Amino acid sequence: MDEQVLIAQCKVAAEEVYKDHNGIERYFWSTKVPFSLPGHDNMLLGISTEITELHQLRDELEQQATVDALTGIHNRRFFYRAAEREFSGSSRYDQPTSLLILDIDNFKNINDTFGHQTGDQVLQNFAQHCKDEVRNCDLVGRIGGEEFAILLPQTDAQAAMILAERLCHSFVGLNLTNDSKPIEVSVSIGVASREQDDRSIEPLIKRADQALYKAKRSGKNKVCSSSSLS
Repeated sequence: MDEQVLIAQCKVAAEEVYKDHNGIERYFWSTKVPFSLPGHDNMLLGISTEITELHQLRDELEQQATVDALTGIHNRRFFYRAAEREFSGSSRYDQPTSLLILDIDNFKNINDTFGHQTGDQVLQNFAQHCKDEVRNCDLVGRIGGEEFAILLPQTDAQAAMILAERLCHSFVGLNLTNDSKPIEVSVSIGVASREQDDRSIEPLIKRADQALYKAKRSGKNKVCSSSSLS
C-alpha cells in the first residue's frame, strides 16, 4: 500500500494484517494519502482502525452458515448448495456423480435409553467416522437429526454401491461413545447416481431418499440403490 501511494501519488484504502509481539494476527482498515512538504521526499499520511473483532465475528458468522454446530461437518444448507454446484459441473462435462443418504437406525431409542448427551456423542462420532471412511474430495453433511448425506464426485453407481456397503458394514462392532457405555449402531443407506435426464440435484436427492426408505422398510441395516426401486 505504501509503495502504491508514494509512486502513484493517489489515495489507497484496504485491509492490512500485522502480527503483534505475541505473534497474534491483528487486522486494520487503513486509509493512506500522499503528503508532501517543501524540501522533503514524498511522504504519506495514514489512518488505521483496528477491525480484529469484526474480522473474528465475520469468520464466526461464516462458520455458522456452513458448519453443523454439533458434529462439526457441513450443515444442510451448505451441503445442498455445494452439491448443486458439483452437480452442475458433472452435468456440463458428463461426469458421474453419486449421492448417499444415511440414517442411523433406531436412534430415538438411544436418546430415550441413555439420554440426549450420549445421543449427541453418537452423532458426533458417527459423523467423524463417515468422514474418515471417505475420500477428501467427498462431501459429508448432516441434513437432519440423525440423517446424513455424502456426495461422491467422479463416482458411478457401481462404485457408490461398493462404498455404501463398506460404510454400512464398518459400523459393526464400532463403539460410538466416549465413555464406559459402549453403544453400537447400524445404518440404512440409500444410493442414487446422476442420470442423463437430471436437470438439477433435486431428482438425485429424491431417488436417494426413496432408496433409503426402501432400506428402512426392508429391515434396516442395509443398502438400497435407486436402480432397484420397483
